[in-house]
Amino acid sequence: AWMIAAGFTVALTRVFFCISIVSGRSMEPTLQNRDLVVLQRVAANGYGDIVACKDRQGELLIKRVIGLEGDVIQIDGPNGVVYRNGQPLDEPYIVADSYYTGDEEGPITVEELRFVLGDNRPNSADSRRDYVGQIREKDVKGELLFRLGNLSGLEKDIRRLQFKARRMFSGQF
Repeated sequence: AWMIAAGFTVALTRVFFCISIVSGRSMEPTLQNRDLVVLQRVAANGYGDIVACKDRQGELLIKRVIGLEGDVIQIDGPNGVVYRNGQPLDEPYIVADSYYTGDEEGPITVEELRFVLGDNRPNSADSRRDYVGQIREKDVKGELLFRLGNLSGLEKDIRRLQFKARRMFSGQF
């Protein structure tokens, strides 16, 4: 019975959830480099959702949804403001003074379902870049459900447990 339950759990996890590791600083301060995150496999995402998606080169990215199909996005780089359909976005997840490099971009009409940006705009490869572009729905792999922790911290915990186990089994306890 436990094997059936374990098999069901693994199948359920593979169908509805996936685990990913954040690579890089583009989502700081929301997510940190080497954060372990759980993603829910969902077809529909809304404004502000954090998603894992593939860019045009097949690279997996974790970004925030800013625009959906039909939206017009304008970026006022010098002032650090993103406009969607003429309205400035309220983006409390952005750290002051880390908005942009100063370029003005747009207007961009979202045609391929998702326009995504990293929270750390000066250090983000996102829909502003040609090699990322707008994200098709089929390229969205999941939506952030929660953050498990940072691998750097987990690695320290694992090393500490390994050290304790070696001491315990070597009789030095």
